[in-house]
Amino acid sequence: MVKHSYSQYWVALPQAEQAASPQARRQLLEQYAAQPLLDDVLSNIEKLHAQNLTSIGHIVVHIEKVQVKGSQATVWDCQDSTNAQLKNSRTGKITSRGTPNDHLRATLARGSDRQWRITRISPLGRC
Repeated sequence: MVKHSYSQYWVALPQAEQAASPQARRQLLEQYAAQPLLDDVLSNIEKLHAQNLTSIGHIVVHIEKVQVKGSQATVWDCQDSTNAQLKNSRTGKITSRGTPNDHLRATLARGSDRQWRITRISPLGRC
């Protein structure tokens, strides 16, 4: 379940970024993200939109390791974000491209509903 929740977050994230309202974004993301990550991500989406930026594409997850201790879990991932880009929503110009080897560590917590949600994502450089 930890791997599934972690992977689904990366599917839900671009859907949330494209959602019509902040409430719809929150509803999509709160299935897979909890505090403090949830509010940070929602705030970052608003900042991107204020700069006329939007994300396109997707991230490919390559989970390297999962460690579970009670209601806490840690996932190490070497993501391929080469298909993820930022573009200017007015001009259509690509302003940023992803990389093939982003190393991340994610902390997840199991909620009272037994669902695992990411609470923190820490970049670890390249993998």
